[in-house]
Amino acid sequence: MTRRFAVVVAATAAFFHLSVAARAAHATTTRSFRQTTARDFEEGEASASMVLPTGEVIPGLKTARVPLEAAFVWCAALSPDGRTAYFGTGDQGRLYAVSTQRPAGAEPAARKVVELDAAWITSLAVRPDGTILAGTTPGGRVFAIDPQKGSSTVFAKLGTDHVWALVHDAKTGTTYAGTGGAGKIFALDAKGKSRLLWDSGDKHVVSLLHTGGGTLLAGTSEEAIVYRVRPDGKAEALHDFDADEVRAILRTGTGPGAATYLAVNDFERGSDLGGGAVGTAAAAAAPKGTKVQVALGGTPASAGALPRPGQVKSKAAVYRLDDDGNIEQVFASSDSYFTALIAGEAGDVYAASGTGGKLYRIAADRSATLAADLPERQALAVVRAGDGFLIGSGDVGGVYRARPAVASEATYLSKVFDAEWNARWGRLRWSGSQAL
Repeated sequence: MTRRFAVVVAATAAFFHLSVAARAAHATTTRSFRQTTARDFEEGEASASMVLPTGEVIPGLKTARVPLEAAFVWCAALSPDGRTAYFGTGDQGRLYAVSTQRPAGAEPAARKVVELDAAWITSLAVRPDGTILAGTTPGGRVFAIDPQKGSSTVFAKLGTDHVWALVHDAKTGTTYAGTGGAGKIFALDAKGKSRLLWDSGDKHVVSLLHTGGGTLLAGTSEEAIVYRVRPDGKAEALHDFDADEVRAILRTGTGPGAATYLAVNDFERGSDLGGGAVGTAAAAAAPKGTKVQVALGGTPASAGALPRPGQVKSKAAVYRLDDDGNIEQVFASSDSYFTALIAGEAGDVYAASGTGGKLYRIAADRSATLAADLPERQALAVVRAGDGFLIGSGDVGGVYRARPAVASEATYLSKVFDAEWNARWGRLRWSGSQAL
């Protein structure tokens, strides 16, 4: 019979080379299998390890599941002291709390804070006094939640279908809400009184970032335009993408080195987007802006990623927008969409994927690496937790603690090596340099 062979190697080597010889039972031909480059490793399975674009295998992020009861975890926010992460879920509108401190033993279940009279919690913001503001859909309401008492009240009714984004300005006490059904931004005072700040003219405002002084960056869907919105309600378009949405906005650095990162998604027209996107894309519009393109060789070394059923048909990119207006695509995927961006260390940016449940690391040199691969199909929300992250997932809902792995925890399982005929295995040999 045909013999199959697989190798597990601890990811303590900065470079991995595998050579396996298979000798046919009735012939003298020898066949060798070699893995040396990142592309060679793509068909294997990395556990708590990362395969760099150079082909190096290094320790990555080790994940542990935090149990909770939800269909999906859509959004997340940190408490003022950073010790607690809050996660908004659906389909029952529950808010959960998870400690950002790593437990000594097994992960305890997430603590249910409250269940709202709403199907989905789609956005969260935390005020300095610890009060949590939760945007919901459908119905376009914002709830105020006391996490200590587990109580909630309706804070504001915005008269829209969805509340996709919330940001709080601690200096003025104003909370800004990006909505859908009509793509508007509302300003809410400390008592929940709302006023319309800006109407985008688009269908949804799906991402917001407060940059100081009451100025906001806003990303829209279905036109995929990023705007700068000033406190007086006047706005200017910073960039218009040939795509469907600007799903996430991240600001990194200060001074001359500051930059804005944008997660931009382009969905196939008529796709069933499920819970991973705002809604079905409208009919194709005239070409505009910067098209989402996948550069050759720009895909990460996604070791061991197996196709999962029901994937959204889409392509996506992360762009870097400098303050001088220069824009650059730093990472792209031809078969995924991005749901969240978060800053790492040393200039790294992490992008969560709604297809395949992946978290990618984009280094300062523009190289991209698969940092974590969740069992669930969607990674929807990410917050920092010590030296790692807490990642909210969808299909099925859960939270994963992702922390840097030590070398002894990191492994790489190669693809199956098939001799394709009756064979007798001869030699197994590997070589590499030790990562110290």
